[in-house]
Amino acid sequence: MGQGGLCADGSRVIAAGASTNEMGAQGNVEFYLYKIPLDGSGTLTQLDGPNDGGFFGRLPYDLQLSPDGQHLAFSTSAHVDVCASPVVFYVGGADGKGWQEITSPAISAAVDSEKDIYQEGLGLTWMPDSQAVALDSYAWDCSAIESGGDPKTPAGPLLSIVD
Repeated sequence: MGQGGLCADGSRVIAAGASTNEMGAQGNVEFYLYKIPLDGSGTLTQLDGPNDGGFFGRLPYDLQLSPDGQHLAFSTSAHVDVCASPVVFYVGGADGKGWQEITSPAISAAVDSEKDIYQEGLGLTWMPDSQAVALDSYAWDCSAIESGGDPKTPAGPLLSIVD
């Protein structure tokens, strides 16, 4: 099992997990979120992921329940090459439904995978009212490194609040 968090009412834990047999050398794997009640039953219930499947990338860095206990948010990245491990931020219901990828509009405008410019992330946190998530991210230009130059950040790092 990977990272997780205690639900606001203290009745269950939300955790991420994956089969280590399927994990790539850089940590890329299909992983799932699970609800584990703290009643001693040992029952493990898999939550839905996007399109009724799992998530792809590394295990979540910062799986968090919203302060009201109604939503989950986390980030993950997937190793692409020696320069890039683009981040994806996800928000969904605490029941595992309604997953959406979110990003800062300013960072999104700078990202262009055709030019090796990817979103990289530093973390996220819920706003106290549970209505938005603060994302810390930046755009990372791998093409500069590949041509022998210094890495560039065409946008960010930015702290963006996303509803």
